[in-house]
Amino acid sequence: MIESSSRSTDSPRWRRSWYRAAKYALLYVAALAVPLGGPIDPKEAVIWIESYDEALAEARLTGKPIFLEFRCAP
Repeated sequence: MIESSSRSTDSPRWRRSWYRAAKYALLYVAALAVPLGGPIDPKEAVIWIESYDEALAEARLTGKPIFLEFRCAP
């Protein structure tokens, strides 16, 4: 008869260590996702243009696309 090893994957000790490793891995990934640094540079800030004609002229000047957002105002 073959004896099973003393190290079973069903033991509570193994399960606790696996949960601990998974928890620290998630915390590590979350920490990497947090942006580092100070305040946002004004050159990188988003400036919304509310006039379509002005936005079209700016897009032609810079060669960038336009992001349109449609809203239903009450």
